[in-house]
Amino acid sequence: MSLRLILAACIFCAACTGTVTHGSGAGEADADPFAPDADPFAPDAAPTGSDAAPRPDAEPQPSCGDGVCNGEDTCSTCPGDCGSCAVSCGDAVCEGPGGETCTGCPDDCNTMDPVCGNGACDSGESATTCRADCGPADWPPAWAAFEDEVVALINEHRAAGTDCPMGATKQPMGAVAMSEPLRQATRRHSWDMSYSNYFSHTSCNGRTPWQRAAAAGTSATGETIGGGYPTPAAMVDGWMNSPGHCAILMNSGNTLIGVGYANEAGGKWTALFR
Repeated sequence: MSLRLILAACIFCAACTGTVTHGSGAGEADADPFAPDADPFAPDAAPTGSDAAPRPDAEPQPSCGDGVCNGEDTCSTCPGDCGSCAVSCGDAVCEGPGGETCTGCPDDCNTMDPVCGNGACDSGESATTCRADCGPADWPPAWAAFEDEVVALINEHRAAGTDCPMGATKQPMGAVAMSEPLRQATRRHSWDMSYSNYFSHTSCNGRTPWQRAAAAGTSATGETIGGGYPTPAAMVDGWMNSPGHCAILMNSGNTLIGVGYANEAGGKWTALFR
């Protein structure tokens, strides 16, 4: 089987959004017409005031992670307490912990709303509650080493002033430094592409590179992505041999970079520049 190599560059992308909301209500039960009369020999009511003892049977405050599925806990927001959701694509509920994603079940998960399975690691989600969106809790050291090597190789080309195909002669230029916010944004996109099995500058729920950078607290001027390249050297060579990608890598105006590599189900690369 031949290895298919894919890459893409982006300097402008359009955003699209999708939103699905749902609500439910519950009716009140009728009063029991056969309830017994009050006990005439019952003790007087306990005194009230600031020193009144709390009821021993008071309802505990709901908290995800306390081992009890209560309050607002659900199988989507707290699978540790409530168990995995029953997966049913088409029920308008994105069961991310159950395996639904915005590529596997776009009818349920292709939304910008903060739900597990839409490909965005939103506020309140984590590797524990939504690995599908947030990736592993600890980034694998081998993946991180690949990212660092890509930066080093790009800086070698910049220091040498490597010319781009069909482009103007490039003079030696300064290095780009790894930016942690940009790295966070690229890691999440590479993870999403690998986990959900797609390849695009636009996330499967419509987020652009600029939106992903903003979500990480920064901004970007250009993005390059790649898939099917097994090593950092192969990935950088692929970018340098493409006019559009090379122009982004060899842009002297860029001084910051973020590189993310993930290989959950096929290696995917993302680089953001600023």
